[in-house]
This record gives sequence, C-alpha cells and structure tokens, in this order.
Amino acid sequence: MSKIINIRKKNELIAEFLNLPILPYNRRWDYLMLAVEKIEQLNYRVTINFNNCYIETYTGNLPGQLEEEVIVEENMCNSKIFAVWKTIIDFIELIPRDKYGVLKIRPFIHESQIIT
Repeated sequence: MSKIINIRKKNELIAEFLNLPILPYNRRWDYLMLAVEKIEQLNYRVTINFNNCYIETYTGNLPGQLEEEVIVEENMCNSKIFAVWKTIIDFIELIPRDKYGVLKIRPFIHESQIIT
C-alpha cells in the first residue's frame, strides 16, 4: 500500500512541475516526455541510455564550447521508463520552493551567457 502512495506522491510532484493534472507519469511515455521537454526548455540536457538516465547542465552548441555538469543520475534501473521517471523526480526535488511552498523554477544560465 505504501508503495502505491509513494508513486502517487511522486506523480503529484511531476504534475505540480508541469502545472497539469496528476497522470500516470511512471507508466506512460507520452506523459513522462512532457516533463523531459520542460526540463530541456529550462536549458538542461536529459540523456536516456538503455536503463540509465541523467540530467546535466550544458552551454554552447558546438563541440568545442560544450560544458557539462551532471545534476542528477539514475543507473542500472529495472526499466528505462523507471530510470527516466526517477531522474525527473530527483531533479524536481532539487528545485527550491518559495515561502508558500511553490516551486521556484528557473532556467540554467551559465556564466558565459550573462551579458554585462
């Protein structure tokens, strides 16, 4: 029973991040990819490789300009969808909240992108 409650709470977290209703993000790629796309819109890169997933910061479009830092990572999971789902949850849990408990979502901006 507690496993089901935990999955529901984690899906609620993803729903809050996306500002969408609670959906079975842990079982449906079409729903889960909405979160992947939003994370990428925030200037992070999501890499899915076999049953592994990680989210990293990156800057630049050319190979010589690329700088990366892994933010969250899930390795050796039982399934690809679980690896992605868990990585997204870990990422969202790193997002600070304001004094009202609302997620303070900000895109990643590398220091080289700041114009002074």
